[in-house]
Amino acid sequence: MFFQTNPFLENWSKTSIAVTKESWLIRQDNKYNVKWILRKFGKKVLSAIQHQSILNGGTIFGPTQFMIEFLKEMTHVLFDNKYVRVSDQASLNYLVHTDIIKPVAFSDNISGPIMTLAWENQIKTKRKCCFCVASV
Repeated sequence: MFFQTNPFLENWSKTSIAVTKESWLIRQDNKYNVKWILRKFGKKVLSAIQHQSILNGGTIFGPTQFMIEFLKEMTHVLFDNKYVRVSDQASLNYLVHTDIIKPVAFSDNISGPIMTLAWENQIKTKRKCCFCVASV
């Protein structure tokens, strides 16, 4: 990922969590996201959220109380429901796109302070400078 500006100096909402939004829709990624959502939640959930943007499970932040509530929901979905290996991103997309977690602020790759690189064919930005954070 790239931080296009210092994300801690951005004017984020103090009443929501923030997630990074990819430019692709869930239905466009049969290799990973569609399979993860099908495996974890089934066809009904995939059908309901497939036209939504992919949310990246790698960068989520917000005020402490909102993060605690988010982590409680995420833990419940990950472990109290059918556990599926590599389901964190599927679970994030499920929680946000079904409005279980709200309100949510989005950082998109073009104008947001955070740019994810996983699904981008051409990297475009409205920001003038970036600094890279190591990605594995």
